[in-house]
Amino acid sequence: MLNKITLMILLIVITSFSLGTLLQPSVAPVRIGDKWGFVLPDSKFLITPNFEKVEYFSEGLCSVKISDNYGYIDFQGNIVITPQFEEANNFINGLARVKQNSLWGYINPSGNFAITAQFTNAKDFKQGKAVVRLDYYWGIINTSGNILVTPAYSEIYCNDDGLTLVIKDWKYGFLDSSGNICVPPQFEQAQNFYCGLAAAKIYNTWGYITADGKFVISPQFDEAREFNEGFAAVKVNDKWGFIDKKGNALIIAQFDEVDNFHEGYAIVQKNGVHGLLDDKGIFRPFSKFNWIYSFSEGLAGVVLNDEKAQAGYMNKNRTYAIVPQFDEVTEFVNGIAVVKKGSKWAHINTQGKYITKPIFDEAWSFRNPYATITTEIY
Repeated sequence: MLNKITLMILLIVITSFSLGTLLQPSVAPVRIGDKWGFVLPDSKFLITPNFEKVEYFSEGLCSVKISDNYGYIDFQGNIVITPQFEEANNFINGLARVKQNSLWGYINPSGNFAITAQFTNAKDFKQGKAVVRLDYYWGIINTSGNILVTPAYSEIYCNDDGLTLVIKDWKYGFLDSSGNICVPPQFEQAQNFYCGLAAAKIYNTWGYITADGKFVISPQFDEAREFNEGFAAVKVNDKWGFIDKKGNALIIAQFDEVDNFHEGYAIVQKNGVHGLLDDKGIFRPFSKFNWIYSFSEGLAGVVLNDEKAQAGYMNKNRTYAIVPQFDEVTEFVNGIAVVKKGSKWAHINTQGKYITKPIFDEAWSFRNPYATITTEIY
């Protein structure tokens, strides 16, 4: 008779075929001793720890390491692609990046090479393109393995914003979506485009350019970061502040350290004290905390500034949502966070209740928000 876990997985698979998409159960990689497996959000094992190393499941398959070689398993833990690779990564739109005989290529879900192992290095496909290296230079290929951008760059960084950051002869520039140079390499440093602007450095100062390579915020900063939630952190005279997309100083430079804005707040440090900075520029210091993490799903991890340095979570009302009681905390993802208690890791919900037992020597977040069970165990 099928148990509940098997029925759950079967239901997911049947539903996925009716939708035309393979829906994956929510599982988290966990390690006990030196072996990795997968746990469900009800604290039961989907796959008992038995592997030297694992990745997340992607498109129904997961890269695992067995006897120093990598292959792939399915949700039942069956080996579907024999371990034979020196390295292996997730499947993305039917292709996985693997290393064999010191060269990189891409395989299909049958384990056959769709793009022969021929590259000295390679990155995952993104929007139908992958950055690859031949000898010392990087270029771009499509899913057929055809070269779109001839390897000629010392580095290439793809981005979701349409333009691709490249480095050539120690200068930074950009390619358009067709792989043509749209901003010739000319900057001492540059970052990818976010919200239509990219930070760029020339003559040892930073400003912001548009897609034509022209500065719309003139170079004037010692350091600069990408825009997020309408703000960009900039450094002037060794202090950090925030500007808007017109270059106006929304929050004057006064902080020793800053993070980007997340969910309406930035974590900052001033005179050795961490605190919250809201989008109106109001700084609320918390001397009782040694560290504050960025907000995620309405909660921010905090670490007490005392001998025990226990960690918990604060809400946006600046009160405890989960009283400090853990040794380490991580951000919430789909309502679940990974925490450390003593020497062991576990998963908790937003009420601070364990949904997996603290028995793991290492644990990752749950992925794939399908069929997520959040039964509290204590």
